[in-house]
Amino acid sequence: YASTFVAASSAAVWDVGGTWYQSLTQPSFTPPPWVFGPVWTVLYLMIAIVACRIAYAAETPWKMPALALWALQIALNTLWTPVFFGAKNTGVQSVFNAICIAQSARAGIFQDVSAA
Repeated sequence: YASTFVAASSAAVWDVGGTWYQSLTQPSFTPPPWVFGPVWTVLYLMIAIVACRIAYAAETPWKMPALALWALQIALNTLWTPVFFGAKNTGVQSVFNAICIAQSARAGIFQDVSAA
């Protein structure tokens, strides 16, 4: 849970709702600002639950790779806020988002491990 807490609390360090973010052209379906806190709280809780399920799953050949992929995913989540709100470079952010999306393919491995 500690690494998930660190990732979630990174938003407290950066100006996540500031003038730069507000100046970006946002799609019409962008949720109101008050939604982000509760939604990300639930998402990070679910991410922590996944780590626990992997850690306490029966030993399988996929357990350690799944835990390594989870660690990569939480590291990417932790870096997302400073990359986006710190660098304020949407080009860099687009590349970073592509990496995060590609990394999300690990969901099938997580399911295989937690079912064991």
